[in-house]
Amino acid sequence: MKTLIAALAAVGLFAVAVSAGRAQSAAHDPPKFTSMSQLMTSDAGKIGTDLGLLKRDAQAGQTGTESQPCYNLKNNVDPDAAAIGYFVQNDVTNDVTNLQSDIDTLESDIRNFNQDLADFANDGVPAPSGAAATLASIRSKIAAAARHANASIHQMQDQVDAAYARGNRLATGACSDDGPGSPPTIPSVTY
Repeated sequence: MKTLIAALAAVGLFAVAVSAGRAQSAAHDPPKFTSMSQLMTSDAGKIGTDLGLLKRDAQAGQTGTESQPCYNLKNNVDPDAAAIGYFVQNDVTNDVTNLQSDIDTLESDIRNFNQDLADFANDGVPAPSGAAATLASIRSKIAAAARHANASIHQMQDQVDAAYARGNRLATGACSDDGPGSPPTIPSVTY
């Protein structure tokens, strides 16, 4: 009878934990990591395309075909770099922040699940079979998503740095104050 009461209490606790977990997770349902991975790849593609435009514009030099000093740098190259910078500071950073939030939520869910398992064990209820393998699989997917994201981020940062460097190389002589300046930094994903 005592075992039956403990089992019913554990089932009741589990039901409450599941209900509370559903209420919390309903507020945040992370997308699949494959979606985030594709988004990062798409971001890198856009920056690569924009870098190509900047390089093409930079080939015309500081002045370009105009007679005004620094015309091409100010009116073509710098706006190209600024567009890349704006995209990085807004879209790319938001994508990284969203992925980081998803990873943090999953890590929190894992900690909560482990605490639930410990609570059940304290009540004499064994952990469900496969719990450790499931957690290992989830952690593996988190690590793979973070590695892919950071590889994309590294590629994008290299492209952003190249774009700004190309513009800044044109900013010499009479145009020395007209370069795009320092490139923005893309945050990395941690796990």
